[in-house]
Amino acid sequence: MAYFARLTPHQEIELINRDRQTVITLTNSHSSQQQAQSASYTTGPWLTPPTLWRDGDRVILRIESDTPLILHLQGQAIAPLDRLPPLPNADVIPLQRRADPAPMPPMEPMQPMEPMTMGNMTMNPMQMKMGNMELRMDNATPSPGSPASQAAQFCPQCGHKSQGGDRFCRACGQSLTT
Repeated sequence: MAYFARLTPHQEIELINRDRQTVITLTNSHSSQQQAQSASYTTGPWLTPPTLWRDGDRVILRIESDTPLILHLQGQAIAPLDRLPPLPNADVIPLQRRADPAPMPPMEPMQPMEPMTMGNMTMNPMQMKMGNMELRMDNATPSPGSPASQAAQFCPQCGHKSQGGDRFCRACGQSLTT
């Protein structure tokens, strides 16, 4: 079951009962913004349509169900009450029945990510080439004297650029040899 009522020119309430859950949504709409506050309660199925009263600035909602629910609505706040307060001068706010909203279909599980290739960059081992610069992040150790051994190397711990022949990072002290 679903019901709707306009509380003020800019505020409305929507009540939805699905299975054992009751969802109450207050929505404030103005020309430049919209705010919504929702609360969910386990009530069981409703025994009668909900009743809504206005008493001055406060609005009281009563839902008759296996677990009766009485709420105080003020502004964007939704607060449960222990019992129905005296409402001698309260006006009943008419609720309009709405079609039950369709349940959301279940989400499809995500597929595992495929290995990525972006331009000259590949993963596993990660390597990147731009012009005459090359960066590799793998366990391969270039042989001494090869162009790769003379290329700029970086600390695997902090990323600081190392000098050729350094055995420890000058910034953090991490060992640069494998």
